[in-house]
This record gives sequence, structure tokens and C-alpha cells, in this order.
Amino acid sequence: MASPEANDHVIVNTRALMQQNEEVLDSAVGDRSILEKLPALPEIKVADQRAESIGGVVCVTVIIVAQLVFAHLVVVVVGDLHLVATIIFLSLMYADAVMALFCLIRILTANPGTVDRCEEVCLPVPDQVLARLEVGEKLGKLGNIKEKNGTQTYCTRCCVWRPVGSHHCSTCQRCVVKFDHHCGVFGRCIAGEACGEGTPDPPGVTPGTGNIKYFQWILWCGGLATLLNIIFFVVSFATN
Repeated sequence: MASPEANDHVIVNTRALMQQNEEVLDSAVGDRSILEKLPALPEIKVADQRAESIGGVVCVTVIIVAQLVFAHLVVVVVGDLHLVATIIFLSLMYADAVMALFCLIRILTANPGTVDRCEEVCLPVPDQVLARLEVGEKLGKLGNIKEKNGTQTYCTRCCVWRPVGSHHCSTCQRCVVKFDHHCGVFGRCIAGEACGEGTPDPPGVTPGTGNIKYFQWILWCGGLATLLNIIFFVVSFATN
């Protein structure tokens, strides 16, 4: 049978544990209340994005049409190859055009790797930020804050922690992981695995996001179409 001293010891330990749990819970609630004090996210420069993306669509469309028109001119004016070779050539050109349009759509619609606000990336809020929030001071003049171990930085515009290699885009007004550049042709940030292989995505980023592969593919499509046109023109001219 347990002694009264042992029972008292158990009661004391239980009370201490309950008090510790309450302190942790109060701290978590306090941290969540801080999120409500964070300033609104910066406004996206929609007009700039729209103007750039329209220019990109026009540019890609003109290049595709020009490549296909040249291909048909080569076939009609210069081409004197076998019908099968001509069909294969035109099929490759149209397949290349379809692939380029697909890449264009994905560049414009795919999530490049934007860091969305959530508890995991917003907390803990740095002391410098808290001090300014308490007195209602804006964070504009406060630069990004580096974590002591150097693996993360805190963006004082989005108010999120993001891994090294991330960047706050001045046009899209969001932090993007594995950032490469903001494309002024397509009006989108270009980012993805090719810019940060082996770097895990933070909780605020949807796994598997990124559009840099579509950006690379559309460049390859343009180069391939040009190469096919040159080869078919040279071969057709030589056999004419």
C-alpha cells in the first residue's frame, strides 16, 4: 500500500504538469493572437502583371505563327522532298507549337512557390517586429531578419519565415521559394526545383509547386522550331 508521502508527491507532480500544460496553452493562444496584429499583405501590382502577361502571350503567339508560316512556305516554295518527310516535318512543327502553348498556360497559371501565411511560417514573430506592432509603427523601414542558424530569413513585408534562396518579388508582392527571377515578359515569378534542389518547401508552400520547368521548356520549344525550320530548308534547298 502506497504511503501518504508518495500520494502527496504524485498529487504535486500532477498539479505541476497541469500548470505547465496551461502555460503552454496560454502561450500558444497568445502567439495566435499576435497573428491578428500582423499588417495586411502588400497589394499585388495587378496592372503590371496583366500588361506583362499580355505582352508575353502576344510574343509567343507571334513567334509560333511566324515559325509555322515559314515552315509552310518552305514546303510550298522550296520543298521537293518525299511526302512522308514533309508530313513528319509539319507534324513536328505543330506538336512543338502545341507544347509551347501548354507551357505558356502553365507559366501563367502555375503557383511558382508562393509562401502563404500560416502559423508555421508566421511564428515566432521576431522581437523587433513585435516591438513595432505594439506601438503601431510600420515595418517598411525594417529590413529582413536572419535566423541565428542562417537557414531562414523573416520577410518584414509578408511577415513570414522563408528558407534561404527565397525572395520577395516587388511586382507580385509575395515571397517565393527557390526563386530565379521575375519574368517581365510573362508577368510571373519564375521559380522551382531547378533553383533549389534538395531544399524542402516550408509549410506555407504547396508541395510540388514551381513553374521554372515550363519556362525552360518554352525556350526549348522556340529553339527546336527554329532548328527544324533551318534543317528542312537546307535539305529542301539542297535537293531541289
